[in-house]
Amino acid sequence: MILLKHEQICSACFILRKIWRWWGEAANGEEAIAKVAELLPDIVLMDVNMPVMDGITATEIISRTYPNVAVVIISIQGEQEYLKKAMVAGGRGIIWLNR
Repeated sequence: MILLKHEQICSACFILRKIWRWWGEAANGEEAIAKVAELLPDIVLMDVNMPVMDGITATEIISRTYPNVAVVIISIQGEQEYLKKAMVAGGRGIIWLNR
């Protein structure tokens, strides 16, 4: 299962929906946490920049509360500081997007 929220990778979303069973999307970090609690996904693709609660904070909560859920961060931020924060928060990987 994958939760995904990132407008810039719609074509990737289309491909992922064909390959994997798609369970949901979330518009912000709080919704992502609620969806994980409801659906218990295997993988969450988490955007760093989201309203209400950012993806790094949501990743930390998900990783602590649901340790069997792998959170992979998606970011257009190319800075190493984001990678460090994401990994400290419990992210299991990061996907850098180019603009």
